[in-house]
Amino acid sequence: MSETTQYETMDNQHTNLIGLAYLAGIIDGEGCITIERNGKRRKSTGRLGLQPSITVTNTDCNLIAHCEQIFASIGAQAYIKSSIAGKRNKRCYWLVCKGQEKVRTALKALLPYLVAKRGQAQLTMKFIESRTTDGHPKGKGYSDDELALIEDIQELNQRGVRDCRQASE
Repeated sequence: MSETTQYETMDNQHTNLIGLAYLAGIIDGEGCITIERNGKRRKSTGRLGLQPSITVTNTDCNLIAHCEQIFASIGAQAYIKSSIAGKRNKRCYWLVCKGQEKVRTALKALLPYLVAKRGQAQLTMKFIESRTTDGHPKGKGYSDDELALIEDIQELNQRGVRDCRQASE
């Protein structure tokens, strides 16, 4: 089977699990799971809208394309952005999966395999569930609990050294 269609026709459960574990490992090391501002202000509140996203950043276009195929195989379409290479740096690629339904689909499939980003994934899923429950009108302001989830995700995404003993407890 050609590399291009390997994940488009995943009949083999084992192959699918390997692809999900691979993508989760890439996200753990090269990715970000967060709730980001989408740049659109809500008419009702004037606040910027927020949306869940998963981003993988790398300079290897083959790795990014492979991950894009795995996202597509689970029904969570992602898109690729790139930067222009400079004199001192390589061209950089971003694979982006945005929106409540796409991110929910991806995280449901990936959560069992995530390690480093498991906390961000769980909090993002809670945010999505709070925004998509029945009776929650689109465009409604964000609750204090939702804003707290976003702060918790941002705290987990902070750069720096963490004590590994705390993570394993």
